[in-house]
Amino acid sequence: SSEIDEKNRMYLEMVDGSASRLDGTIQEILEYSRNSRLEIEHENFDVIELVKQAFNDLRFSSQGEMELVLDIQTSTRITSDRSRVSVLLKNIIGNSVKYRRKDMQSFVKFSLKREHNQIVMQVSDNGEGIDEKHLSQIFTMFFRGTTSSVGTGLGLYICKEIANKLKGDLFVASKLGEGTSMKITIPEDTYHE
Repeated sequence: SSEIDEKNRMYLEMVDGSASRLDGTIQEILEYSRNSRLEIEHENFDVIELVKQAFNDLRFSSQGEMELVLDIQTSTRITSDRSRVSVLLKNIIGNSVKYRRKDMQSFVKFSLKREHNQIVMQVSDNGEGIDEKHLSQIFTMFFRGTTSSVGTGLGLYICKEIANKLKGDLFVASKLGEGTSMKITIPEDTYHE
């Protein structure tokens, strides 16, 4: 009967949601483990390719249009650890997509510049923003600043760990209801084979 079908569909959706969450958690634990274990790679790559890839992979998982705005003030080719930078961007852009406001045209702005031998990448959005009282805790393992979305509370913790591993840092500025800006600074890698 259709009632059983409806119930089964509901259960399947719940299982699917749980499996996706679990898969996300496993991915994040692997990323954390890789970051603490693996040597730092020194690769020259185009950071904008990573930004576009992260944005395109994520925006289809979100309802509504979202715009990517680029503000590039320096060469987009950087030398650093490509896979670590990719995880950083994927997580931070992922949050901008996940916590965008549904009642307005959303954007993610990526800016890139170099300052004092540092690569400075900033990801800003006009999303939900983070309550001031949570700002000091957002890089803590398992901390979740909102109940509005499914998250493990590992993403930003891993980002902070990766930035530190690259001898850089990660900063946040946010206003509830207005948006969030995350700044990644990493040293320009001058390593040569």
